[in-house]
Amino acid sequence: MMNKPIISVAVGFGLSLGLSLSSQAGNGLPPRVWAVDPPPGTISELLAITVTFSEPVTNVVVTDLLINGQALALAVTGSEAVYTFTFAQQPPYGLLEITWDPGHDIRDLDDIPSNRMDENDPANRWSYRLVDLRAPTVAQLVPAAGTTVRQLSQIEVRFSEPVAGVDAADLLINGQPATNLVVRGVGRYLFQFAPPAPGPVQVQWAEDHGITDFASPANEFEGGAWTYTLDPLAGLPLVRLNEFLAANVTGLKDEDGESSDWIELWNYGSTTVNLGGFALTDDPDDPTKWTFPPTNLGPGQFLVVFASGKDRRVVTNAAHRFHTNFRLNRFGNYLALFNNESPPVALTEFAPQYPEQRNDHSYGYDSAHALRYFATPTPGAANPPSDITNVAPKPKVSVERGIFSQPFTLIASVPMPGLTLRYTTDGSEPTATTGQVYSGPLQISNTIVFRVAAFGPGMLPSRTETHTYLFVDQVLHQPNNPPGYPAGPTVFSGYPSDYEMDPEIVTNAPAAVRASLLALPVLSIAIKIDDMFGATNGIYTHPEPPAAQRYLWERPCSVEFILTNGQTAFQVDCGIRIQGNASRTPVKTPKHPFRLFFRGDYGPGELEYQVFPDAPRKRFNSLVLRADFNNSWVHWDPGQRLRGTKVRDAWTKYSFRDMNGLSGHTRHFHLYINGLYWGVYDFGERIDADFAANYLGGTRDQYDAIATKPLEAIDGDLTAYNAMVSVGRNADMRQLTNYNRIQQLLDMTNFIDYTILNFYGANRDWGFDNNWNAIRRRSPDGKFQFVPWDGEQLVVDVNDNRVANTDVPAGLHTNLVNSPEYR
Repeated sequence: MMNKPIISVAVGFGLSLGLSLSSQAGNGLPPRVWAVDPPPGTISELLAITVTFSEPVTNVVVTDLLINGQALALAVTGSEAVYTFTFAQQPPYGLLEITWDPGHDIRDLDDIPSNRMDENDPANRWSYRLVDLRAPTVAQLVPAAGTTVRQLSQIEVRFSEPVAGVDAADLLINGQPATNLVVRGVGRYLFQFAPPAPGPVQVQWAEDHGITDFASPANEFEGGAWTYTLDPLAGLPLVRLNEFLAANVTGLKDEDGESSDWIELWNYGSTTVNLGGFALTDDPDDPTKWTFPPTNLGPGQFLVVFASGKDRRVVTNAAHRFHTNFRLNRFGNYLALFNNESPPVALTEFAPQYPEQRNDHSYGYDSAHALRYFATPTPGAANPPSDITNVAPKPKVSVERGIFSQPFTLIASVPMPGLTLRYTTDGSEPTATTGQVYSGPLQISNTIVFRVAAFGPGMLPSRTETHTYLFVDQVLHQPNNPPGYPAGPTVFSGYPSDYEMDPEIVTNAPAAVRASLLALPVLSIAIKIDDMFGATNGIYTHPEPPAAQRYLWERPCSVEFILTNGQTAFQVDCGIRIQGNASRTPVKTPKHPFRLFFRGDYGPGELEYQVFPDAPRKRFNSLVLRADFNNSWVHWDPGQRLRGTKVRDAWTKYSFRDMNGLSGHTRHFHLYINGLYWGVYDFGERIDADFAANYLGGTRDQYDAIATKPLEAIDGDLTAYNAMVSVGRNADMRQLTNYNRIQQLLDMTNFIDYTILNFYGANRDWGFDNNWNAIRRRSPDGKFQFVPWDGEQLVVDVNDNRVANTDVPAGLHTNLVNSPEYR
């Protein structure tokens, strides 16, 4: 075999990690890391790491390189002996230990057999100390610097990062300090002052300001100056909010391939307008919620902005567009375009809210400046004529949803003459061309889902009214081949359908089964059959899409929650997906969990109802419908079926709350899909920023929410989490100073109780990257709290013992236990 010395690696790379320059390929030794760039030591920036091996290698993948035990790289490029790992965002400041995934398969190319790199070789490990040397800067001003404004009594400043030491007197207007300061958010401040005299206005930071970031040591804000021209006689810019689409289902897609809502601006004047500092908002109390960067809009030009919530102000590609930090609500909300003055002036304002919208219909001004609905939206172009001016009123029914034992007469009506009512009984929504025309009273004697809507000329269709009428005696005899539904040995992703109420159970104890069906509340899902069970589009028949594509498998539906006394708790139109991981797999269980999404695309942006009687929370943007998987009656493992109880997860949540911990809640119910009985489920809460804000106060944007395998945050970001685990895993906890450090980042009482609970229950399905959640308020004194998730594998066997197991969430306990204080 020919030896191939590496002779070019010294060019453009960092320090050697201790290997001789004589390292060669084909020497029978495993490859090693020869050099890295940046070199080990103290650095102020880390967006990429270039690794030069001692010889050409293969099988290098993006998850091989670990920073403090986490695979944070976004991509890896290279070949032969040189590879570069790049990161989407910089890791947290502090000590960064660089290691390799124990499961890597990096091997040399020139030896037969090939040699695998030893990740435990000290030559293949190194560290950085990433220090924050960046001073905070002004990221955005409202009004934008250098602009002409008609009024000026306040200036909003958004810093590039969280800062401390901000006072009103730090900002000088014509040499005079501001008189009042309002904190609008993290790094966002509103300085208020008496209006200056017309003409040039000089603004600068006081030389003795005390503004710094939170680095250690802190970096001081450098200050600066800028000007405005105050001209009370200047006219308002001739730009308006011309058209918007609040329920984009099949229309214009953004650069991510998603049908995001959008807003169109139009310059109807004769001069170019710089939109820098202009703002779009859905909150009358926050007129500068989303501000434009400097952007010219020429005479007669249109500009389309996606109202997606993705908050993108930098456009790097002609095919991309701006994205606001809020979404639109289909059923009406405040919406406005403000100019760049301070205080700002509304150029277009829908107040108190715009009217109700419909899927794929836009709303805006026609050529006569009259507001209309448009059946054909025209983003980026003039709006066509339209005669759609209103929305049909919602129908009413004579009998509310519920559980029945006797037939009854159902009457539908609408409080406007000349409209047509159409209804369906198969779960789908009626349209102007589908469903049956309602012509008179209906006799109801069997379980049905009745959906009715009103239609008329020059009007958008009404909202659909949905009512489920359940006859329990009929449910007892539910067949295995209900009409209109796919049935057979392979229709559920290659596995058999199973609709039937098992005769061997029902016939032996019909009274007990009937009583059981009446003992719990009912959740009824009404959905188009093809959307749930279709061979191509059904979410139940395609339960395992790739994780990155799960959002594509969300379908519209109606859900009704009926209490045991027959009263309606709520009815809401929402989105539905399959939920979970292993519980999605048909070979493991035929009973899959769901997740409901309450969005303006379907109905109200939130569900407003106290779902859990033992919890004060009354607002939800999502709910999990838990089916139970492990230790359930339908599990693939017969041993687990014998342990089926459907109480373990609830016990875990209740127990942690009794320990004064934060936990989700449980409420069991019977689930029906289009009137077909689907089993006992229970509501669960997703542990996200919305959950944290509801139970700990504040708003969702004030929280980080982290879950298992945190390659990205559920909400917020990973900055504080990475800093916490860096200390928690790596610092010597025998030293009191290090234990005190971790206590500033982790709620230790909470974490100890959380760990004790899982040890006590000997949780079999819990570990380093398995079934845990943590939340933290995004503030300098915020600490992570761990929250139980998925308690189906606790209290399984009296001989189970997890105390000595080192596979624990985020790898914290195994290092913390070295601290006498922790023990």
